[in-house]
Amino acid sequence: MHPEILSLSLFMFVTSCSPGPNNIVASHSGFNHGIKKTIPLMLGVIFGFTTMIAIVNFGLINLFDERSLETSLSDPGLFYFIFSFVLIIMSIRSIKKDQAIISSSNRLR
Repeated sequence: MHPEILSLSLFMFVTSCSPGPNNIVASHSGFNHGIKKTIPLMLGVIFGFTTMIAIVNFGLINLFDERSLETSLSDPGLFYFIFSFVLIIMSIRSIKKDQAIISSSNRLR
């Protein structure tokens, strides 16, 4: 048994009762769309938060025990950095193409 279960349970209780973004979105949705249409949102928040906490507690803790924190985060960080760089380059090319189309259509007038 993991000794951090008590602290994890207290953390889950406090964050589920505090007015965070999930609770604000759920109350806004309930006010605008009614309780019946808000139930899937509330279930998604409950199960999503529980799944996230379980994955972090039982999955990533083992990864951090085997490898250092720096090595565990450097590989996904590098992937995210390269992915963001590619997206930025693609958007710059798209903007230049759009500007060329706009300037050529302005010449026709």
